[in-house]
Amino acid sequence: MGKVTIKDVSIQELLSLINHIPQYKSVYTWDGQKTSELIKDIAIAKESYPLGTIIFHRDDLVDGLSRVITLSLAFKALGYKYPELTKSWTPEELKRIKENWRIIKKSIEGFDKESFKNSLLNNTFVTLIIAEELSDCFSFFDSGHERGRELDMADILKAYHLVSMRGDSEKDKIDSVAKWESFDKAELLHLFMLQSMLWHYLRGEGAYPLTKEHAFLFEGVEKDRDYPYVKRVLDTLYCLESPMINGKWFFDHTFHYIDLLREVYKMTENEIPTVLKRVDLNNPSQERCFDLYLALALFAADRFGDKTQILLKKIFKYSFAPLLEDLSVTLSKLNEHVLDSKSSLLNVIRYSSDVGEVDSYNLALMLDGMKNISFRGKGPVRDIDFDKDFDMWLKEEC
Repeated sequence: MGKVTIKDVSIQELLSLINHIPQYKSVYTWDGQKTSELIKDIAIAKESYPLGTIIFHRDDLVDGLSRVITLSLAFKALGYKYPELTKSWTPEELKRIKENWRIIKKSIEGFDKESFKNSLLNNTFVTLIIAEELSDCFSFFDSGHERGRELDMADILKAYHLVSMRGDSEKDKIDSVAKWESFDKAELLHLFMLQSMLWHYLRGEGAYPLTKEHAFLFEGVEKDRDYPYVKRVLDTLYCLESPMINGKWFFDHTFHYIDLLREVYKMTENEIPTVLKRVDLNNPSQERCFDLYLALALFAADRFGDKTQILLKKIFKYSFAPLLEDLSVTLSKLNEHVLDSKSSLLNVIRYSSDVGEVDSYNLALMLDGMKNISFRGKGPVRDIDFDKDFDMWLKEEC
């Protein structure tokens, strides 16, 4: 770990450290309710009022932008001018700032102004963390910021890789943040989970539930490192098996695979629409099997593009096979299914040079360990008919 400075500072000292707010920083999202609650909390604080952590990588603000802007508005309402908010605001941001400015002024008028001023200046503080090394910032994201809203992996990765764009143009930073924030966080987090699942299976390891503590999995190498493999990755198209490169490459890589995952959903809707509608994602066992299906389909689409559509029934059948043996499929059981298969479908996809090789592979041999399992008197797994038996099973169980 590099040099890390941690100290409690007043809001006035915090704001004095910030000369401007870069255009590429996160969109200002605080609404009137959050702003009103913050002002009220400050006003009624009788003693020290901690307002979470603010994290800097050297002199670059990594986490805490929304609080900085809101506190700046409060200081302006009291006649102070820290910092100058030199940033080109979107219409939505301007609307929020104007509304929060109105709320702050009105709220302060409802309290004793001198008392509020004293509380803001003397009682309210943040824990300031300044890390010399970018990777050390990861260790200090906590759950005590923004009045208890916990940072998720999407927040952490955006901040981490944005700071790695220090040498990139302002436009690239703005465009990367704008596109990142155009996606639903749930969609980003689902992609990260599928990627993590694939990476572990490709290494012969079991997958596990992904949390923000596993963000390090998506921490890559700086693009200026003088390694031959870094140059190869930068010079080639994206690949799910490629090492991660920090900064803009990571953002573009994520955007590429969000689009590809959406294509997988479209292909699935075209190829197996009836079955897809009957998968119950509120059922944990079915959800796990469906995630395996998506991970394998994404991996296949990464290699074979839209030709992957002809493989989707085989991938679905393989992914849901554990449910024919036991209606309760734990993650441990799913890991065993993938890692202990006589011939893993993941490896068949990985080492096949043509989609036809995967399509011709005998699924019964792949599921040979389940050959004596009968399903409702229909015979062994190797004789299961996709269109009839799988469709019937889903219809009955859903």
